[in-house]
Amino acid sequence: MATAVAKGDLSALLGLRLRTEEINPSYQPLLSQAVALQMDLQGLQAEVTALGDEREREASRLEVLHAQIAAQEREKETVLLDYGTRKAAYEAFRSRYDQIVNLNTENLTFDNPNPEYQRLRSALFDAQVEEAKLLSRRAALQARIAQVETRIALLRERVAKAQVEQDRLSQALELDKNAYLALSQKKTDLQIELASSHNSLAQVIAPAYPVYEKVASKRGLVFVLAVSLGLVLGVMVAFVAEALRAEGRIQAA
Repeated sequence: MATAVAKGDLSALLGLRLRTEEINPSYQPLLSQAVALQMDLQGLQAEVTALGDEREREASRLEVLHAQIAAQEREKETVLLDYGTRKAAYEAFRSRYDQIVNLNTENLTFDNPNPEYQRLRSALFDAQVEEAKLLSRRAALQARIAQVETRIALLRERVAKAQVEQDRLSQALELDKNAYLALSQKKTDLQIELASSHNSLAQVIAPAYPVYEKVASKRGLVFVLAVSLGLVLGVMVAFVAEALRAEGRIQAA
């Protein structure tokens, strides 16, 4: 019975059904075993299906890879053939190039009328012209790069100098600000001191006369006295002069 259950034949369990008030101890273990085996079978079937799908996908991938490998092989063969052809053409061109390079003036004047020879010589001249252009362009680019590097160096130097100058100006500005604040404080202190000194001078220095009294109020009297004194002195001088003249006449007589 266990073998039948293991094979998935659950019909063997039909004869083990419990009848009314009848107990069969083999029924429950076998039923549990059958259910477990059925679940395992379903799991294995799902796994087989998944593996089959994965196998098909891998086969498709392998087919694609084989196609790619074949394409790469064909491309490799094409490249090798092209390389061989180009190599042979290069070697032939190099051989003829050496012959053209070794030509002297007479050979160039009375050259070979072979069209291939003429084509190669023209190709040589074109190659030399192209080489000269490339060399000239390379020299121009190198000169331009040198100029750009020089300009970059100059700009960096200018930036460094500008940074130093900016730092110096910042320090000077800070010093000026500090000096301005110090002078402002000193000005305020001086204004306070001047205000205090002005109040002290106003208390010490008093006017000699009242504000309402005029200074030198007897100026007219002094003027009259001066005029009178001048007249008196004039009369006295006249009398003295007359007396001196009279004395002189008496002595003469």
